[in-house]
Amino acid sequence: MRMRSLPREWTLLAFPVVLLLGTGSGRSLRAARLQRPPTFIVGSGKPSPGQVIRLDLISEGDRKCRYQLATALGGGPTRFGKFNLPIAFDPVFFLSVSARAPQVFESYAGVLNGKGRARAKLHLPDNRAIIGIRIHSAFITFGSNTEVQSVSRGFMFTVYDR
Repeated sequence: MRMRSLPREWTLLAFPVVLLLGTGSGRSLRAARLQRPPTFIVGSGKPSPGQVIRLDLISEGDRKCRYQLATALGGGPTRFGKFNLPIAFDPVFFLSVSARAPQVFESYAGVLNGKGRARAKLHLPDNRAIIGIRIHSAFITFGSNTEVQSVSRGFMFTVYDR
């Protein structure tokens, strides 16, 4: 029986797929668990009116893939094809993916670098009316055939007074 090789982006970690690996003699077996590297956002900055939130997108299994980041006022899950997005489809979501407000949603679409990373920025309006609002963000990556490859975990913060 010929074994097929695993995709490059799979790494040895401690989760879902379990393979039984022989030690050479065929008598003893050990288990190795495989998981695709997680896709997530790391945010930094002061979440208050007039400030900038830096969003570092990380998806090591999707190096050099295109991405689309979105921001919404509501959390998910929201069904998107066969995936669940961790944010809601609301007017802010549609504005963030439309590229009509690049002064607010900076670098919300692009290509991940060779390490599977990209950086975007959310410029919060300098308006006290947004204090107390929860803001949710997530991104998806696309393969060469424009199919969704992965969906990030959600990132959420609450805007507070300076």
